Amino acid sequence: MIRKMEWLTVLESHNGHRWGWIECACGEAPQPVWCTPRNPGNHAKRIFRWVDEHAECAKNEETS
Repeated sequence: MIRKMEWLTVLESHNGHRWGWIECACGEAPQPVWCTPRNPGNHAKRIFRWVDEHAECAKNEETS
């Protein structure tokens, strides 16, 4: 599944097993992205859930 989201920023910042972060334009806490998650499927679902939760931020950014 490919999703294009212009309100998100992906930052590569290696630190241990963390590959980087996904940040939202709203400025809330970023979502970590792990290189070697224990359960890759659940990690992907968590990222998609976080992105879906921040979809409202995109609407707010477009109207401002």
